[in-house]
Amino acid sequence: MEQYKQDFSVVIADSGALFFKKGGFLKDGRDTEIFYNSGVLNVDPQYRWQAAKAYAAMIQHKMKNGFEITKIFGPAYKGITIAADVTMALYLNHSIKLPFFHDRKEVKMHGEGSIGGSKFLGPPLRDGDLIYILDDVGTSMTTKESSIDDIAQESLIKGINTRIIGVGIALDREQAEPVYDSAIPALSDEALFEWKKAHVVDGARGDDAKAKFEDKHHFEIDAIAGVNEAVEFLYEYKHPLMIDGVKRPLSKEEYVRFQKYMEKYCVRRWKK
Repeated sequence: MEQYKQDFSVVIADSGALFFKKGGFLKDGRDTEIFYNSGVLNVDPQYRWQAAKAYAAMIQHKMKNGFEITKIFGPAYKGITIAADVTMALYLNHSIKLPFFHDRKEVKMHGEGSIGGSKFLGPPLRDGDLIYILDDVGTSMTTKESSIDDIAQESLIKGINTRIIGVGIALDREQAEPVYDSAIPALSDEALFEWKKAHVVDGARGDDAKAKFEDKHHFEIDAIAGVNEAVEFLYEYKHPLMIDGVKRPLSKEEYVRFQKYMEKYCVRRWKK
């Protein structure tokens, strides 16, 4: 396991971004004991910086092996801070200078946006740009699809050719999409969540959203670490993390339960 993966595993454990808690549910309605909340990293600049260095080390490793990037893109909102931090880490730790840009939720029509309004803020897109998207997680990939569409539209308007060449996220849950016993109805968010909890098929694996996205766009989604390797590292080295509100190492029983959970819902690319 690369050093940057180990460092990242430690910071998400120390910060409480990765934690275990019984009786919880994912947004898709499946029960789970393991959660990841990247927003916790913003509590302490040290945590943010450690995470940024891990992203940067992952990107530097790719570039050292011939991967070319000309711009970093951070989708609103979480991706903006990530892109800003990571470009600084790339410069300070690896002497790699990369500009970054981000989008707005709406087109700005005043100030600099009053001249041919744009959804983007930062250095303008140029012909031949090779763009790498940074975000915190990749679940449904909806945000990434929207970003790709917006960049393609902006490029079309400008009459230039740009290309998205990859997506970088922090933690890959390595989990297949859920399966429900009937068609998903149109409900309010709260009611839909309760419906999903009642109708999700226990133990059933749906599609691999990450793999589908990669096949569609012909580039990879990189993760600093997969949840399995992060938890395995923390367990092996008895590094404490938040478990039901108490910071302590995972017990053997808890680790075995986690492994069974991964075997139940993991995507096929995951291996023990």
